[in-house]
Amino acid sequence: MPSTNLVHVIVPEIQDVWLSGADHVVSIVMRALEKAEATNIDGVIALEDVFAALAARIVHKLNCVPFANPIAFIDRVVNRVELFQTVSRLEDDSAVKTAAANYVGQSAAINSLDAVHSALSVLRLPILLRHERFDAKEQIKPLCSERAVIAEFQRLTNPSCTLQALEWGDGTQHSIAVIIWDGEMVGAYIYDTYPQHAGLSKLHPDRVTHLASAAHQLCRDLALRYGVFQVDMRMSSRGPCLVDLHPRVPDEQLCVQTKQTYSIDLLQVACQIACGIRPILPKRFASYIQY
Repeated sequence: MPSTNLVHVIVPEIQDVWLSGADHVVSIVMRALEKAEATNIDGVIALEDVFAALAARIVHKLNCVPFANPIAFIDRVVNRVELFQTVSRLEDDSAVKTAAANYVGQSAAINSLDAVHSALSVLRLPILLRHERFDAKEQIKPLCSERAVIAEFQRLTNPSCTLQALEWGDGTQHSIAVIIWDGEMVGAYIYDTYPQHAGLSKLHPDRVTHLASAAHQLCRDLALRYGVFQVDMRMSSRGPCLVDLHPRVPDEQLCVQTKQTYSIDLLQVACQIACGIRPILPKRFASYIQY
C-alpha cells in the first residue's frame, strides 16, 4: 500500500477466486491498479483467507519480495487438507520431524460416502467435518456418532469441494494472534473461543506460553516469516493441537479485543510489516500475553 493512503481494489465480477484461477484474478487486480494509477505500492495484506494466495502473488508481482511469504506455502495453508498433510510431513535439514509436526492431529480428506466410512474406521469420535477451505459462516460442531457424521456429510457435500474430517479429541479451543518478523515472534495474544467465546484466556500461564510457542513454531515451519496471523488450536490433554491456520490478519473480533485490551492495532501492525517496518510493541507486550 502507498505510504500515504490505502488502495482498495474491488473486483465485483469475481465470485469464486478458486474457480476463476488465482493467476487470472491477479491479472485483473494488476490492471485495476494501473487504471487507478496506484503507483509506488509498498505492501499488500489480505483480510480473508480466500485472498491470502492472491495477496502473495501480487506482492511478488510488485517486487515487494523481501517481506513476502512463499506462494507455494500460502497455497497449502489456505487448503485445510493440504495444510494438515504438509505439517505432518515437516522435517528439518536432518530429515527429523520438526516440533510443529507434533501439533497436528489425525484427519482425512472426504469426497464420497465410502471415504466417510473409511475415515470412521481410522478416526476416533467425536470428529469435526468441514470444507477444505475456511468459511467464516461455518459452525464448530463436534460429531459424536456415525449417523451424525453421515448426516453432516450429506448436508455439506459439494461436487466442487472436498471435505476434511478432523479428530476432535478433548480440551478447549483458543485463537492466537501471532506477530512475526523475520521468523521471530514479536508478540502473541491468546483468547478462549470454545466451548464458548470467553475472551482473554483463563488457562494457566504455562499453557498460554505453550500455545504461543506452538503457534509460532507452526508459522515458522510453514515459512510464514512476516506478518500477523491467526492460529486456532485446541489445548488437549496431550498438548496443543492445530485446528486452523489463517495466513492473514486475524478476524475482526480478535482485532477489536486486542485493541481494546492492549491498545495494539493488529491491522496497523500488519500494514507496518507489509511495508517492511518492524513493529515495536510496548515493552509490557513484547512477548506472549498471560492473563
